[in-house]
Amino acid sequence: MKACAVFRVIRFAYVSRVRPAFFTLAVLALASQTFLGSCSLLPGPRPAPGATPAPGELPAPGIPEGPRMSWTVNGGPAGQGRLFVQGTLHLGRDELYPLDKRVLDGLASSDVILAELSPGDLARSRDLVLDRMAEAALDGGKTLYDLLPTMDVASAEAVMGKENLRRLAIFRPWVAYSAFELFVAGKLALDPEKGVDVALYSLAATLGKPVYGLEDPEFQLDVLAGPPLEIQVLLLRDAIREHRDQPDAMKRLYEAYREGDHRALAIELDAALQRSLAFAPELAAFNDSLLTRRNKEWAKVLDDYLRDGKSVFVFVGAAHMVGAGNILERLAGMGYSVKP
Repeated sequence: MKACAVFRVIRFAYVSRVRPAFFTLAVLALASQTFLGSCSLLPGPRPAPGATPAPGELPAPGIPEGPRMSWTVNGGPAGQGRLFVQGTLHLGRDELYPLDKRVLDGLASSDVILAELSPGDLARSRDLVLDRMAEAALDGGKTLYDLLPTMDVASAEAVMGKENLRRLAIFRPWVAYSAFELFVAGKLALDPEKGVDVALYSLAATLGKPVYGLEDPEFQLDVLAGPPLEIQVLLLRDAIREHRDQPDAMKRLYEAYREGDHRALAIELDAALQRSLAFAPELAAFNDSLLTRRNKEWAKVLDDYLRDGKSVFVFVGAAHMVGAGNILERLAGMGYSVKP
């Protein structure tokens, strides 16, 4: 796989991750980064400013009436500001469009628009990843074939193809575990160019409204690529195990998002995380860095804006909005009123 193709791959893993299956930088994302993302790093090519994803002609069965994975937040200590929250999916299909008018109006009427990364940081993330990959070769001539059990190699090859795995095998495992989820997503015809975040960045550009980042790509890349080698190996093995044991897990996550089913999404995310911890309890710290700690920091940022009386539109991976310790739960604990 060429380096430019790896960029597209990493984006899914980090941003958002449901165990490497949500988000996101995942990614992340990685996630189980990621696909509902945990992270936005490396979104791949973006539509030209003003462009919009091609909408489906008719809603698919199960598509909800009204906004999908959207919430409003107001009240609270100061009682001044207003927050419109849109949980995103970093990959999608035409059936997710058009977005509900209330989502578009919420973005257009807000004083401040926030996302995981600003458009400028997205643009420079490519070079950052290239730099990190240039230093990501495994030491001593080792490859992933030396680090993975035979069964995991066979499972990875079945998903990614032997040649793709061979090309990634010289790198530290973070490159492969970022890529793995995008191959899985491709089998479901989930397209990075049809992610909800892509549509919202595009709409903001069309309206001439700046989008500010909640964090920077250096931080996201550190979360993705920073764990020690033994943890990276476990993350890759866990992604492979999850698909082998739960081949429909990503499909269930996507369907819960598509149908706007907050409870189902939370259940799927929690189950994926529990399976991850049952496989390797050592991954608890990584999961905490990917979701819990970031949720806590982002809730503080949003609280500051609301206390200043700002009207804010925020869009981040939906994994940050459901499940234990999510951003909305934290804002409610600060005294704000949260409504779907």
